[in-house]
Amino acid sequence: ALLPPETILRSFIQSIPLLVCATLFLQSGCAISPAAESVEGIESGITVLLDTGSSELPKGTSLRIGNVERKLQGIPVAVITELEPGDHRMEVIVPGFARHQSVVSAFPGTLNLVLVRLLPIKSTEYIYDGTEIKIRDNTMDIKVDPGTFEAMEEGQTIVVHRAHIDVESEMVHAMPGDFSGTNLDGEPVQLESFGAFELTVMANGQKLKIKDGRFIEVAIPYQGTVEPGQTHATMWSFDEATGRWKEEMEAPLVNRDGIYWVEARIPHLSYWNVDAPIEDHAPIIVRRVTDQNGEIVSSPVIEAMGLDYNGTSRVRGYAPGSLCIQVKRDSKVRLSTRTILRDGFMEVSREIQSKGPGTCANLQNAVYVEDLALEPRALGSFLPGLNELPYVEKLELEDGRTLIGMILANDGSTIIFMTRNKVLRIQKSEIRIQTFL
Repeated sequence: ALLPPETILRSFIQSIPLLVCATLFLQSGCAISPAAESVEGIESGITVLLDTGSSELPKGTSLRIGNVERKLQGIPVAVITELEPGDHRMEVIVPGFARHQSVVSAFPGTLNLVLVRLLPIKSTEYIYDGTEIKIRDNTMDIKVDPGTFEAMEEGQTIVVHRAHIDVESEMVHAMPGDFSGTNLDGEPVQLESFGAFELTVMANGQKLKIKDGRFIEVAIPYQGTVEPGQTHATMWSFDEATGRWKEEMEAPLVNRDGIYWVEARIPHLSYWNVDAPIEDHAPIIVRRVTDQNGEIVSSPVIEAMGLDYNGTSRVRGYAPGSLCIQVKRDSKVRLSTRTILRDGFMEVSREIQSKGPGTCANLQNAVYVEDLALEPRALGSFLPGLNELPYVEKLELEDGRTLIGMILANDGSTIIFMTRNKVLRIQKSEIRIQTFL
């Protein structure tokens, strides 16, 4: 069940400075005075939408961007405004889901929007008796030999958290980072995935560590075409320090009743990916991104998701001008960008056929996109459960509009207000009356 309005309201009062007056709870409404400072808008901000599959955020949810951390509960939306412009590491921890890590960007005067798809995990609890542990299902097999972990004793309760990622589904976006990696020679590469999983083992609330020289046996289906003569696939792990995938080892491909599985021996617990570097690239040039009024958006983040291959590319624009994004040659991709402007959540998505060969360093055979024009979108199309959340505030604006929703953040002379369909940036001077419902 969703949290009652009183619980959500109390949580927000404790966690973010709302625009209220001293007698707010004794009267039906109060006037809101503009902030003393004359700063218009925000310096740098990121709005994070957490996709938990229409369920509320449980207690224990935390969001960290750079050095800024928030404890969240109930509402799957958070606004972080106290950020320096540039790239920041983001970590999301939600009980019942795999930990999410990625790199996000904050731009001056822009409320950048990030949609985080969370990966549900399966959990199995054991009383360790000194024997091997086996887990088998149709997506993931796990075998742990006795003595695999450091500081393990018989009688301890251990919990195995695991999640198989179907890379041919939207859950491919639940993987941390993007599809950039570093091969064994230390060279940067762009990857295409053929299967992925996350594995964590806990005891006494702490993540266990595999002993040096030991490993866990893990097998997952190979989501690709096995070429003639191919006997192995390459395993990559996610390096939390660099935010990139790191090439680790070769793992054999084994035919099980007509379906090939990758059988790996992993030496540490993390996200793991069955990948191959993309060898033939193609550049796509986006000349500009504009809002619904035709004005150029100076700091977009553009994503290219492969539609006929399991890979994703991203490019961040830090100033007006053309942007180049590199994809797989002769492939179909979906270009998307989304942000929050004055009139609310904006998004554009377009399918593009790449050509190539070529790269962003060599624009031969590039495909040029003259304009990606943003249009208003309903938040509920990205977070299906958003429309069922209870909203507890009404704002009456000077221009006669009335908004029902909730204040998410208060930054200088601007507030961030969420309705059932939008996240809005509103100047305090535009607000005449605020009422709690």
